[in-house]
Amino acid sequence: MHRFVLQANIERFQALIERETDPAQKARLQQLLEAELKALAALDHAEHAGHAPEPKA
Repeated sequence: MHRFVLQANIERFQALIERETDPAQKARLQQLLEAELKALAALDHAEHAGHAPEPKA
């Protein structure tokens, strides 16, 4: 579930960055995108290392 949310946010931020014309807003969206990309990379790393978080019921 967490992976799905991260991937959806990444797609959303990428689309918003493409349409944004204000440089300040574009920079902020880029920061948010980078944070989600890092979180997804950390999740990938944890899963490959065998330390995937337990799914919540």
